[in-house]
Amino acid sequence: MLLDEGWDQLDYHLHPTLVKALHAMSFTRMMPVQKAAIPLMMKNYDLAVEAQTGSGKSLAFVIPLI
Repeated sequence: MLLDEGWDQLDYHLHPTLVKALHAMSFTRMMPVQKAAIPLMMKNYDLAVEAQTGSGKSLAFVIPLI
């Protein structure tokens, strides 16, 4: 289930090069887990996420690291 929100809808603005790379890999919209997790991780919260395979968990954790 994709949200109707692009990466520019996050409270924290991602680097334009990262957004361009996400679009190039066809990740144009956020998944719900990404919308919830990325802002918390950018504020240095510890986070544990449980969701089914294919829900976007990996990107939710990798994007803040980049």
